[in-house]
Amino acid sequence: MLQELVSYVASQTGHTIGTNLFAATWDVDAPSVCSLIRETAGVPNALLIGTGVRGVQILSRGPDWMSAETELNRIFDVLYNRGAIVLPAISSGGDSFLINQVVPRSYPYYVGQDENAIVIYTTTLSLYMQAT
Repeated sequence: MLQELVSYVASQTGHTIGTNLFAATWDVDAPSVCSLIRETAGVPNALLIGTGVRGVQILSRGPDWMSAETELNRIFDVLYNRGAIVLPAISSGGDSFLINQVVPRSYPYYVGQDENAIVIYTTTLSLYMQAT
């Protein structure tokens, strides 16, 4: 699901996967303005098999707070409170997913700076989804 979500975000924002948008981890030599999407804890739905709430965290960084926040908001605005997002299967034989609703667990906020004094902003989202 993560790879499909990152591909969707890239198609909506103009980011390039592996250059300024990363899945799960970012490279140590990633540019100073880039974003990372990774999975966090979610909740399976015991009543409807194949459905549940998946959590994702978005981290964006930049040389100053304004560029880091702007970078994060580009992705946040694509996903915030959206529904009926179809994530087609990327791998042959893989699942496609339907996101019924995206609900923020938090609005974007300042985290601090990394070891290179690059500013980091983050947010977490709950994806109400099902495999199709």
